[in-house]
Amino acid sequence: MQSHLYDYMIDDEIYGICGGSFPLYENDEFVGTITFTGLRPQEDHGVIIQVLEKVFQERN
Repeated sequence: MQSHLYDYMIDDEIYGICGGSFPLYENDEFVGTITFTGLRPQEDHGVIIQVLEKVFQERN
């Protein structure tokens, strides 16, 4: 299944869908995103997860 955003990308050689952004919800309400880019997509995602884990540990 492709994202509906993929429909707007004209050339696969120029555009691509990859990780690096993570939606943030509070009480089932969308409040924003956290984004990290510059590494490979899996590494970008890993950095986001590490940061969120640290934030949640500090809050508890």
